Amino acid sequence: MDPMRPESFTHKCSLLSTGRRYHYVDEVPHEYDPQQDSTILCIHGFPDFWAGWKYQIGPWVRAGYRVVAPDMLGYGQSDKPHEPEEYSLKRISSDLASILDVILVGKAIVIGHDWGSHIAARFALWYPERVLGVVQQVVGSYNGFEVVLIPPSSVSLGYFPPSSNYEDLDVFVKRFPIYKYQLYFASTGSSAELERNVRTIPTLEMADGDRLTPANSLDRELLQIFIFMQELQYIMSQNDTMRGPTNYYRTWNIRFNEEKDGHLPETYRQGTPVLFLRGAKDGTSSKAVLRETRRLYPAAKIITYEDAAHWLMLEKKEAVARDVLDWLCQVGL
Repeated sequence: MDPMRPESFTHKCSLLSTGRRYHYVDEVPHEYDPQQDSTILCIHGFPDFWAGWKYQIGPWVRAGYRVVAPDMLGYGQSDKPHEPEEYSLKRISSDLASILDVILVGKAIVIGHDWGSHIAARFALWYPERVLGVVQQVVGSYNGFEVVLIPPSSVSLGYFPPSSNYEDLDVFVKRFPIYKYQLYFASTGSSAELERNVRTIPTLEMADGDRLTPANSLDRELLQIFIFMQELQYIMSQNDTMRGPTNYYRTWNIRFNEEKDGHLPETYRQGTPVLFLRGAKDGTSSKAVLRETRRLYPAAKIITYEDAAHWLMLEKKEAVARDVLDWLCQVGL
């Protein structure tokens, strides 16, 4: 497993019981015992693919964990359905449960970044019996709850519970302008424009939330998602369309309805170990966010990296690998 050689990882592709085909990396430790050794399920965000975890997979496997990192729906070599409803987080969670079925794993430690953090949270609510523990990145808040910040602002995601009151995305954005990028990504034209500008994304910024314009004074923190140009170029070489990735932003009302109909609880099943990772320079991470996180999860461990922003797996690759392992040891997973 050489992070600089993606082909050196163990690649698999499976047609799931949900009818979708997923590509994933599946690394099994030496002398693996499925009855004794835990599995870590890594869920990437926008706009990434399995290799977002390439620096952590090796250390975790060498520590004795099986590590599975899929290309999420719409990304890489996994299926890329066109319609937004296919990206319902209830359906995505069913896909993840099916991946665990395919590899004969009953329960897993789920760890997510960006959209993957939000998906990990919902997987733990839809399938609590399949979760050993949850690792997420902390950023942002809305009505006191953590929200999805996807690409640097849409960059990582913390936890926010299912809501009982619906609010249109445009109303939400008027109250919290920092999230105007979500309106852009949810628009019908964003996919094609992103594809046309894929090579110059780091030199573009959104104007009024509805188009891309050349950036004059770039927000360095906002662009942490693209901290290494070579990483971006490789990511984009694996994602031949942006329709699937942006479809996640088109599920605002779909997610609300399925969570309301599903009567999802506010928090994970009692006793579920939780670790939150936080970059102090991640623009919207604040003390208020930490207070709310602590209220919802008083027993959770929170680790703050003072000199890091959004993409912790790249900025603090060794520390993330080490700190997750230390926490797993502490909680007995």
